[in-house]
Amino acid sequence: MPGPCRADSELSASVRLRKILAESGVAVDVYDQEQWQGNWVLHPQRGKLDLARWLEMYVEHSETHLGYIERNLGLWRQRRG
Repeated sequence: MPGPCRADSELSASVRLRKILAESGVAVDVYDQEQWQGNWVLHPQRGKLDLARWLEMYVEHSETHLGYIERNLGLWRQRRG
């Protein structure tokens, strides 16, 4: 599929919406769909990551934090009684 995936487009639209709601007359950003596909980041410990690998890491990281929240919620409920 050429260009960014639908989720990327929806994310971009949500940022634009927030800008419009927060500040009337604000300029919104646009992106080059052809260039978007090849995006990557340089992670200080893991090196060059493409978008797919970065998202995998983000999901794993989020799941770890969700585990902390669930554990702490359980402890809080136990202490409440």
